[in-house]
Amino acid sequence: MKQKIFFTYILLTHFCLFSSLAISQTTAPTTSTMPQIYSGNDKTLSILKVTGTDIKWYNAARGGSLLAVSTFLTDNTTYYASQTINTIESTSRLAVTVKNISENSQTLSTGSTVSNLISTPSPGSTLKWYTSDTETTALKDTDELSNGVYYIEQLSGGIETLGSGFNHPSDVAIEPNGKILIADYNNNLVKRMDADGSNIEILGSGFNLPSAIAIQPNGQILISDSGNNVIKKMDADGKPASIVTIASGLNNPRGITIQPNGKLLVADAQNGQIKRMNVDGSNLETFISTFTFPYDVTIQSDDKILVVDTGKSTVKRMIANGQGIPEILGSDFKFPRALAVQSNDKIIVADTYNNAVKRMDSDGTNIELLGNGFNLPYSIAIQPNGKILVADYANNAIKRITEKSTSNRVPITVNIANLNTLDFDNYNFKFYPNPISENLFFNINEKAIVTIYDLSGRKIAEKQIDEINNQINFSNTNSGIYILNITSVKGKTKSIKVVKK
Repeated sequence: MKQKIFFTYILLTHFCLFSSLAISQTTAPTTSTMPQIYSGNDKTLSILKVTGTDIKWYNAARGGSLLAVSTFLTDNTTYYASQTINTIESTSRLAVTVKNISENSQTLSTGSTVSNLISTPSPGSTLKWYTSDTETTALKDTDELSNGVYYIEQLSGGIETLGSGFNHPSDVAIEPNGKILIADYNNNLVKRMDADGSNIEILGSGFNLPSAIAIQPNGQILISDSGNNVIKKMDADGKPASIVTIASGLNNPRGITIQPNGKLLVADAQNGQIKRMNVDGSNLETFISTFTFPYDVTIQSDDKILVVDTGKSTVKRMIANGQGIPEILGSDFKFPRALAVQSNDKIIVADTYNNAVKRMDSDGTNIELLGNGFNLPYSIAIQPNGKILVADYANNAIKRITEKSTSNRVPITVNIANLNTLDFDNYNFKFYPNPISENLFFNINEKAIVTIYDLSGRKIAEKQIDEINNQINFSNTNSGIYILNITSVKGKTKSIKVVKK
């Protein structure tokens, strides 16, 4: 009897130890400012505001290269932060996108107002200027500037249409180069467009109701060809000769995902199953068979499997080997069709018949609304910068959600130069084109000296112009914004702002 009790004690002790280890997973660090803006070309990863312990930076959400904190920031780039607690590094990482908002300083003429300040906000964002880092009242565009430091802040958020002209798009996926793939369901096509929704092109044809897309590590594209009940594969260039069937015997196949071991998982919707196969389509097997019209399947960072069980209006999770009783995550969904996992392991759900996109923690708690007003959102994908793509099925469009956020504030030094505008405008003074590709032309009726400054106030060049020699060549000048101080031989002066492409 004592031996049995002792043996039971050992088992319980090991079980508790194992449970403790399992529960003590380190979560990703956090931040309260997204995206994070900066000025100039001298800023590094060290300035980014992240809360956590022993922060490490990477260039990818998983894997990738470890980056030194002295790495200079690159405009419109997403970096990924982990934290380490008690020697355990988080497997999920926080995505932080950075935006170069301005030069460190700007030189403007006397009488310039806030509207004359130069900035480069993210598309769809708005800006506010302040007199201090803690001031709560923003400056007006008409407020006149003086020498000193001003602070800029970016406000982002909303839903925009990226691409249209589709016929019931049923899935979106993102290539390693950032381009977007679309399963154009009723057009029987796979299409591709740039990350901003431009340059829509047909990538692959000859499908029968293509419903889902996945991209393999080698760049090849997997397609659930639902009307033919098969899985097809094609090269990244979409050449017809590269399109081959790798698996058949399915019944209305939908979402596809790739496990870390390279195996493919397919939501075999009509059969109520998740099927598994090798990367070449061989060894097709029933992996899990307890669902009612499963429409999508994906993987969490701990390799657990998420399935949207559309017929049951639930999201379910299994361990990586598919065994055990699935646990239900979240509630109050209405025939959801798709899932995606953010870099911090939060789960995005296309709540299709509620016409909404929602988010919940990795354990199914804290459900929140990210966007609504869709018409049957069928699929979601997450861009490298954290923005969320939505296949808005019945609106025949691809839309993008940018979460509402306020950036950090960045100080910008403003220098007011003594540049007045005496009389030039009375002499039909003109300059063109602006922006400049090569030559800047002037319409001027007297000799003048043109002094060129960059936004830091550094003198770049000085040229003489007149009625005949009325152009300045910018072909060897770096892209950027420049201030030109023009002084005529009669003492008239004018300050203009130009952009070199």
